[in-house]
Amino acid sequence: MYYAFDTWISRKYPQNPWAHYADDGVIHCRKEQEAFNLLEYLKKRMVECGLKIHPDKTKIVYCRSASSIQTCYTEYIII
Repeated sequence: MYYAFDTWISRKYPQNPWAHYADDGVIHCRKEQEAFNLLEYLKKRMVECGLKIHPDKTKIVYCRSASSIQTCYTEYIII
């Protein structure tokens, strides 16, 4: 997982904050379209590494109250 995700996303998307625990994670995006695009690239990356993203556990959500969350300066989050 480290090579498949951590190294890849840090290199390809340094502007997108992210965090993960075991095989779960979140990626912050500023625009909805950016979130959809990044998710598609992430799916392709996982396939390249022999992994896949669980479709029932993956979604893009809108961060409605960004002002109340100090570290959430983004609008869309891939979960």
